Amino acid sequence: GASSEQAGELAVQISRLEAAYGDAGKTIGQFIEEIEQTGEAIADIQTKYDDAVTSASDLEKGSMNLASQLMVLSSQSDITSADLDLMSGIVDKLNDNYGELSLAVDKTTGKLSVPELYSFIQEKADEQKKTAATDALTEAISKYGEARKQMQDASTEVGAAWDNYQEMTEKWRTEHPIKAYLGEGAEMNWDKDLGQAFDDWEALKDASAEASENYNQLEEQIRQYCETLGYTTEETDEFISQLEASADSMNSLSDATQSAEEDTLSYQEAVSTAYDGVRSKVEELCTAY
Repeated sequence: GASSEQAGELAVQISRLEAAYGDAGKTIGQFIEEIEQTGEAIADIQTKYDDAVTSASDLEKGSMNLASQLMVLSSQSDITSADLDLMSGIVDKLNDNYGELSLAVDKTTGKLSVPELYSFIQEKADEQKKTAATDALTEAISKYGEARKQMQDASTEVGAAWDNYQEMTEKWRTEHPIKAYLGEGAEMNWDKDLGQAFDDWEALKDASAEASENYNQLEEQIRQYCETLGYTTEETDEFISQLEASADSMNSLSDATQSAEEDTLSYQEAVSTAYDGVRSKVEELCTAY
């Protein structure tokens, strides 16, 4: 009677709690949070790269302006002491900008010790941008496997969540034909469990879209860094293919290791672990009934 119905309800709620918090692994909320954190990390890599490139470009532009002024003063046939003082100030500033420049001006003739000043500034700007690209590429590679696995896992999970919702819907429609007829197409509004299953699917669908966006954005950034480093399109394609293969290999190894570890648990240990994870919730439910 009532007791058996309460026991059945308790079993259903415990089962749902275990699915959300128990030995099976992450909750949907945790999975979504991890995807969001990955997206933030990817954006941070690009922000640091953009800042470094902007800094290099600003330094190049300012130094080129100084060099241009210096060249004009140095080319004068009549150089005054005021001109020499101004040239000395510019030289000091350029030497501050580039420690290895060792630029000097002849106090008598106004001639410069580094005639190819423009080329030097351009080369240093290119070096700084390549250093920024190398740093960014290194960070991007470190996030690549994680972003790829999240994209793949999210795609799998959203499909499983939809299949689960469809199965639950069919079961509910069979058990409640009248309600199913009245609420066709809106079954999730008639049943709490169906509503939760539908919400889970929607949350995972959004998470899957975000995970895919993260992965595509990371690949786009990698292509940008490779271009800055002088890679051809073909070389970049090959590099990314190698990253994909490496990431898939590592992720497969990780999954196999996790599966092997889980297989070593006895049935009793698994039940105990799952129950411990939801003990407080279970106790609350038991007290309520």
